[in-house]
Amino acid sequence: MNETVVAELASWKGPRAYRMQPCSREIKMLRPICGVCAAASGGKKYLPSLWFETCQHDPYVTYREVTTPTPTYEPVDPEVPNGAKKVVRVEDIVTIEPRPNWVSTSLAGGLNKGRGVERALWKGFIYPQSLRSPTYPGGIKRRCQFRDCLAEDVKRFTNGWFCREEEAKLVAVSDSETTYQVSFDARSDKIQKGQLDTVQVRT
Repeated sequence: MNETVVAELASWKGPRAYRMQPCSREIKMLRPICGVCAAASGGKKYLPSLWFETCQHDPYVTYREVTTPTPTYEPVDPEVPNGAKKVVRVEDIVTIEPRPNWVSTSLAGGLNKGRGVERALWKGFIYPQSLRSPTYPGGIKRRCQFRDCLAEDVKRFTNGWFCREEEAKLVAVSDSETTYQVSFDARSDKIQKGQLDTVQVRT
């Protein structure tokens, strides 16, 4: 009996958010982009609807050249091979690296009536777990749903998937439309911490 082999979700190391302020929940998705299909259609605006369903050019991943200057050294004094060295030439080593076409879609009642993700799916955007690409045949791991955060080591909270509990709390504060204390001294920091301590997001 043949067994179906299911590819595992791939890792893609993304940056964490550094600006920790209340914000809407943001769903990380992948956007279809294809210069080949666009050129064949006479331009991006002339692409037919649902073109991404038949595109054969890996539209959810962009492959870019990364150039790394690599120096070659020689000893200043040939008789002292482990001494000072000089650069005799520098070569540009080019590698091709894949980068998923990440895009953030806000999920909040006050934005697009909460239908941002629904509209993105209609435009051909997909969840990273749904990606089927030669580079990522089994998809890519889910991303953190905090603004500007692409970390993949996420945990499930009551209001979404986040890599840090503080992020889940800040999104909850934003959703509640509570005035968040601005941090400018030790006293305001304490008030701010007190606000977050009252927010319950653990499942």
